[in-house]
Order: sequence, then structure tokens, then C-alpha cells
Amino acid sequence: MKKRMIFILWISGLLCVLSGCVPRPEAAGTIKTGNYDIVPEIYTRGENISIAYPSLQKKKEDFSAVNSLILETVLEYALGGYEDDFAGLSLELQFRAPLAGSEILSLIFEGYRYLENTAHPTDVFFTVNIELRRAILLQLPDMVNVAKSSKKEGEDKHAPAKAYLLYFEGRGAEATGILPEKNSAEALTALFQEADLPGAEVWSYWTEDVLGISISAPHVTGGHIETEIPRYEILDSVLISIR
Repeated sequence: MKKRMIFILWISGLLCVLSGCVPRPEAAGTIKTGNYDIVPEIYTRGENISIAYPSLQKKKEDFSAVNSLILETVLEYALGGYEDDFAGLSLELQFRAPLAGSEILSLIFEGYRYLENTAHPTDVFFTVNIELRRAILLQLPDMVNVAKSSKKEGEDKHAPAKAYLLYFEGRGAEATGILPEKNSAEALTALFQEADLPGAEVWSYWTEDVLGISISAPHVTGGHIETEIPRYEILDSVLISIR
């Protein structure tokens, strides 16, 4: 019996080699939350592009608009700069959902991108935040106050960014030293206002307890510097209901 099982496994492996099958990354199983199920799907294009993304499902609820928005956004963010010319491109992305709330869905996508004849792969990191009821994308300025209006005399419009900067400084010299041009409240304010868009240098996400902010960094340092800010410390700055 044991020999027969080994023979079957050997034949299966041989057939796989002969047919040219290539191992593909598999998304994790269905994630059950109290609000809906998150069902992993995989978008593939050719042999070298594999993008895992979520689909929301729940009995008697229609998530078709949200699911379409997720896929369209992920493809735009991951492939938008290639204009259908994917020759020599390898891309692999996985996702996780740090917040699967009844009103807000927060997603993180991570992986790598490699172009033929380049020195090394590049890290890929971006986030997608969705208001579920209206099926719309949310950027960081939609969710938290990133710059005061300065209507009052002497009011510092960079005050929110100064507060957030403290968390990056808390990462130590390594974190701030590799980002000298961004290590100021004025620079962060400008970056925050353009956050969560294709090509952005700042991406944000939520968990039940924190606001996560990621700032792009050189490949040798891991591709991005990330910090998490406890929600209770920025309650006055939060503009939406995070549930």
C-alpha cells in the first residue's frame, strides 16, 4: 500500500512537470467576520501576474458594488502604469484586512514587482479604504484631519502632522534618518493630503484600535516605514465613524 501511494505521488509529480504546470500562490481560506465573509479571489494575467484580492459575501446583502470597486481599484493601483504592456513583468500580491467593520473596510496589499533586466524586485505596498454603505474609496484626508484650516489668527495648520510626526520619530534615528526630506510637519502635511492615491508616498489603514500610516522608503530599508497611532489619542482628528 505504501509503495503504491509513493508511485501515485511520483506519477502526479511527473504529470505536473510534463504539463508545464507552475505553482501559484494560493489565497487563504474564507475569513468569517461578524459582518460578512471575506472570500479570497485571485486575479491572474499570463504566467507571472498573480493578485489576491477579497470578495465580500453575506446572505440577503448585495456587495456587488463594493466587490467591483475593490477589484477595479486593486488593478488600477497594481497595474495602472503599464498600459496593457505586461511583457517582462512579474507581480505577486497578497492582501489582509486589518479592519472588516460594518461601515469601513480597510485592506492592505503587499508583494513584489519585477521587470525583466532590472537589478532587483521592488516592494509593492498600498492600502484600500472603503465606506461600505456608499461603496466609495476613502483617502486619509477624508478620514482624519491632516491640516487645520488656519482661519484663526496664529493657528498652526501643520499641527496634526506635527502630532503624527512624533510617532515616526519614536521609531528612532533609523526611521527618520532615511527620510530626511519628509521629516518635517510641512512635508508630512503635503504628503498626507495626497495619500492613498496611485503613486502616493503615504498609505493609511485602520484596525479596531489604531490608525496605521506607511511612508515609502528606499528598497534597502524595506520599502516603507510604518507606524500605528492609537485611535484614542487622535479622537478629535477623526472625521468618520470607524466601525
